[in-house]
Amino acid sequence: MILVPESTRKFPLTQVPYLDLSVGDLFEHMLAIKRNSCPNWTDETASDPGVLLLWAFSVLSDFMVQHIERASSNTFIETVTDRESARRLLELIGYELSETQSSAVTLSLTHPSSHPQFTIYAGTQFSTADQAYGKVIFEVDSDTIVNADITSSTVDCTQGETTTDKILGSSDGSANQAFLMHIGNVAWHSESVEVNNGASWQAWTRVDHFVDSTSSSLHYKVEIRNEQDYYIVFGDGTNGQIPATEPSNVRATYVVSNGSLGNVPANTITVLVSDVNYIDSVTNAQAATGGLDQETIEHARIAGPASVKALDRIISIEDAEDIAITYSSASHGSIAVAKAISASSQIMVLYIVPASGGDPSDTMMADVQSWLGSKMVLGIDLEVKAPTYVPVDISANIYLHENFNSDEVSYNIRANLANYLSPVYNDPDTGTYPHQFGRNVRISDIYAVIDNTPGVDYLNLTLPTSDVTIDNNEIADIGTFTLTISSGTTTVSYHSTKTEILRENVERQFS
Repeated sequence: MILVPESTRKFPLTQVPYLDLSVGDLFEHMLAIKRNSCPNWTDETASDPGVLLLWAFSVLSDFMVQHIERASSNTFIETVTDRESARRLLELIGYELSETQSSAVTLSLTHPSSHPQFTIYAGTQFSTADQAYGKVIFEVDSDTIVNADITSSTVDCTQGETTTDKILGSSDGSANQAFLMHIGNVAWHSESVEVNNGASWQAWTRVDHFVDSTSSSLHYKVEIRNEQDYYIVFGDGTNGQIPATEPSNVRATYVVSNGSLGNVPANTITVLVSDVNYIDSVTNAQAATGGLDQETIEHARIAGPASVKALDRIISIEDAEDIAITYSSASHGSIAVAKAISASSQIMVLYIVPASGGDPSDTMMADVQSWLGSKMVLGIDLEVKAPTYVPVDISANIYLHENFNSDEVSYNIRANLANYLSPVYNDPDTGTYPHQFGRNVRISDIYAVIDNTPGVDYLNLTLPTSDVTIDNNEIADIGTFTLTISSGTTTVSYHSTKTEILRENVERQFS
């Protein structure tokens, strides 16, 4: 090896400055080096081959740096941005990143007094009444026989619409083929995949990864890319078999779900969508439950490490709260906020707010109590209870800047206040539920929420008249909003209940 002394080097070694540079910045940096090191190279026009080479080098350097930074970021829970990378990282600490789940409900049907025996087949559709945002569809889970002359019956349904035997594409025989199945909310684990090998369609089995798959394993996995693109991915021929090379030979059946929007209230599923005889009416005596939206990576960054901190054992009230928010059930959904209180040296009380809102059902509280009970240390009993909601009514006189629409500003104010007060509002920026048990509602915060809404000039808050005090077992909730908005010479009053505000928010999501 020949070592060139530092003093005789044409381009001496320097400390690399790690800067956040754009392609243009890199190019200018290269030109500066060129001017200093090669003073006789004066042509800096785009037609100069050397300048073109410097530009190409800058572009490739920027491309390489971005990929290196992305790969580095996706190796840590705190900085990961890719969903599949986040899933694998969280699996290492025993935390499962939750995906969209469909709600479930039991429907009550009435029939004419005289009818023959008939069958309500799996996939028969019922729905809510047509709203501004459309219908929420529910499908019967399994074939149900209705005996002759019976005037009432029940069927179990799951929210969502099934897409059957959708052709995803053709296998070309290459390794690690990926086929886009659907863009949007697919109910997790609802899909089934078949591949035509040239002779017949064969069902393949879903796996989480191909580590234990052999070259003959008919395995596939599901990857979510860009947060909403659901892909079916096959193996490389060594870990997981490669589908046979045939035209249009990969197909899938799956369910598209509305997630938490499927948790519709009682007595709202009233429409028979499918063509079925001998059904006079339908309704749901209980609310649909269990619908979940896709968990954000931001929420998982908090809930994942919290689950490890407690080591799956509840010793303190903080452990109970940390573990409770990791609860997830296909029947009852998840928990948005939990508050544990030590009632005595032997009794711990846990108050829970379902992610779907409202009071937790008796069956959900029993399920949570059973699930957490196995994690409690000996000598401590756990009681799971519903919280006490404290509705916060707000009244205000609001004055707008010129050229702002009263209806639009009013909606934005109501939406912002609802997000501030709702115990089940999930902040998309942090993935957390910011409103906690025992947090007082300050007048100054209400002022700030309204005043920071675009279009608001100034306001006079008439209700509440003082800070709202919230106890440890209580949590604030949306009350009734009365807004009097003045714009120029026009004054309009808006009076909205919690139900109306939530319905309006849902309509905006679908619009």
